[in-house]
Order: sequence, then C-alpha cells, then structure tokens
Amino acid sequence: MDIVRREKSIIDYVSKSVKDLSDIYGEKTYFRDLVSKIVQNTVAEGKWFGFGARVNTSQTDILALKNNKGISFGSMILNELDMNDKDRYRVSLYRYLLSDYLCYCEIPTVTKQRDYSGFKDSYSKSLITCNISVIAEWLETSYADAKMNYAGCFDDDTFDRDDDLCRYVKLTVSKDGVRKVTKPRKELDLSQKGLRIVPLFAIIDGIESLYKKCSDDFYNVSFVKDSGQVRTINICFNHEKLCEVYKDKGLLADAFEQQFDGENVNISHIERGYIRVIEVGTSLKSGPVRALNVARILSVERAEPDLTFIDIELDTVKDKFLGSLITNKLNYKEFTDMLEVLQVGNGGVYDGKKLSSYSELESWVNQQETLLSTPFIKQLALFMIGNPQWFNSVKPANNDFGSDDSDDGDVLNVDLDFDID
Repeated sequence: MDIVRREKSIIDYVSKSVKDLSDIYGEKTYFRDLVSKIVQNTVAEGKWFGFGARVNTSQTDILALKNNKGISFGSMILNELDMNDKDRYRVSLYRYLLSDYLCYCEIPTVTKQRDYSGFKDSYSKSLITCNISVIAEWLETSYADAKMNYAGCFDDDTFDRDDDLCRYVKLTVSKDGVRKVTKPRKELDLSQKGLRIVPLFAIIDGIESLYKKCSDDFYNVSFVKDSGQVRTINICFNHEKLCEVYKDKGLLADAFEQQFDGENVNISHIERGYIRVIEVGTSLKSGPVRALNVARILSVERAEPDLTFIDIELDTVKDKFLGSLITNKLNYKEFTDMLEVLQVGNGGVYDGKKLSSYSELESWVNQQETLLSTPFIKQLALFMIGNPQWFNSVKPANNDFGSDDSDDGDVLNVDLDFDID
C-alpha cells in the first residue's frame, strides 16, 4: 500500500531524490534515521532494543521512548497515520513497520526434538514485508515488475482493516543462494502473544555497533535462547586480542574465518536472527563458533574471558561422563545429592523424581543438554573433575576429555524532538 506522507513528518522521506527514497531495508525516512541513532547509542551503553514487544524488560523499547513534550515515538507515528485506536496500538505500529520496511519476525511455535523424545518451545523466524520497493531490491528487479507480480499479495489499505490480521510475504534464500519471495497460506496475526517484529535496518545497525564495540576488547554478551534460557558468552572481534588467549594460530585462523567479519552480513544467518561469533574461552578443538541471536541480546559488558574450559574438549564430555558410569555400581542417592549440591542441571531430577538407574541417568543427560546446551556440558565437566571417586580417569591437569574434533521506556541521549508542525 502507498502511505500518505505529510511534508516534514516523521514518516516522510529524508531525501527528495526519487533515486534515493529506499533500499533493500525499506524506505529512507526520518523515522529510520532517528532509530539508527538511537540503536547506536543504546548499544554504546551496553544495552539492546526491541519494538513494542521485548524478550526482557532490560531491552529498550524504542517505540516507547518520549520526546520532551511527552509524546512517545510510537504515538508520533500513529498520529501521522491518523491511527488513534489505543486498544490496537502495537498492531497498528507493526502494520506501519511492515508497510515501510523489511522486518525480522519471530513467532512462537513448538518443534519436535531431533531424537523424537518429545517437543520443545521454539520460534518460527523469517524476514517479512509488505513493501514493493523492498521486494524489487531483494529480487534485483524493477519496481514496476515487482508491483505487477506481488501487489496482489497485500491489502489495498492495511490500516483500514478492522481485525488484527495482515497479508504479507516472506523473503528467503535457498541453499544455493537464490533469493525468493513466497506468500504464506495464512495471514499474520499481529496481536498473537510472543510475536516480535524488528526492522532489519535496526538489527544491522545494532550488529555494526556491536562489532565496533567488541573490536577493542573482550565483552560478555547475554542473550535469550529459543528455550527461554539466558546465555552469556564472551566475544571479541579483534584478532590480536584473540591471539593473547589462543596459542594455536592455525585453529584460531579457521575459527576466525567463520566469525562475523564486520562487513559481510550473511543473509541466510540473519533471516534466522543470528551472526556467528567465537565463544572466547572455549577449546578451539571443540568448535568454538556459536550462533549469537542478535534480536535477543540483553546486555553487552566488558569482561575478561573465563579460561576454565580452554583445554577441555566439550564435545567429548557427555560420552566420557556416561561411559565412566555405565559399569559403575552407583549409590544413586549419594550421586544425585552431589548433583543437587553442585547445581548440575536440575539437580538430577528426571520425570518428577530423583535418578535411580543408568537408563534414567542417560535420558536425564540428554534432556538437560537439550534444554541447557553448552552450559550444562560445562557443569558436567566440572562435576567430573571435582568427583574423582566416580571418574578416576579424568585428570584436569592433563585434560582427559578426548581428542575428537567437531562443532553448535528508557531515556537515552538522543534528540527526539522532531517538528511536525
């Protein structure tokens, strides 16, 4: 749909040149310009951001920021669109974001686990839009051709709808790198619980600011995983700093090549909401490159890396743990009491009761690994090192963990005064 843009309004174009009105991320508006500045300042302060819906209250809700007249960013947009329905505030704002920009979208879902042992909470992630110019840029075709082929996918005037649904398209990348546009069978319910929509230009601005910040030192980055667990990893984009931690320059070079380089954003990664980073302090032989969800970051804080596990190959820990116990006649009460004391996973509780057999132990380990991932494996490693009575073959000084290689409304210092008179 075509939005009516008043001159000097927040949703008006920054440039009057027809050739510079939009790009692959959407329309080049004053709103976009201001958001980019806010994102840069937010990340510089060690925080992150969301739009309407946040994964945690520690994130800055950009749409809730107010100018010195007490008008929120979101209200300024809706005033320009003549949308004043307070009961559908977020729905209307999401309509605007999709109408003007390419957006990253997360929708809560449930997926079957790989071993078919059950289901787990997850998210359907995609890049979506209702903007013809974005489609044209995505497919590298003319606006006229894009409009002819895809205008029928959208509502003539999405802001006139009296429900919370929205017609949209997904922008995808095939395995061989071909960009495609697909029309989902169902309309998007903009009011559904857990839905998050973030303009991709804001995520890109955030990534660039994160790269700049983490290129001079080591930082702990906390983010929320699909399972809801908060994960903290130490990252650094500076090769010389990483060389101070890792002595094997060959293995470091391999990992560094996989890490985000500050320039080439992998669109197939971004459509799933992440970039690849080295988890500093993880053994280079254990696949230290991790997926960092850049839509779910909570904080970025300067911190030295924890080198406790730098010589422990985490991918061998689970097999060593289970292999050491399969023939061991355990006192399971004593064993689970120690798991609870040392806070390993959920303390040795499986199916509502304490572990009492090896089969339950094996199922518990697999379950906890699925829920907690790498942090749980690290807990197992420390548990083995601290309890030689059950794992007498493990010697922390000599690293007896195998040798196989394998991979896994705030106030900001930004001028929000925008004269719309």
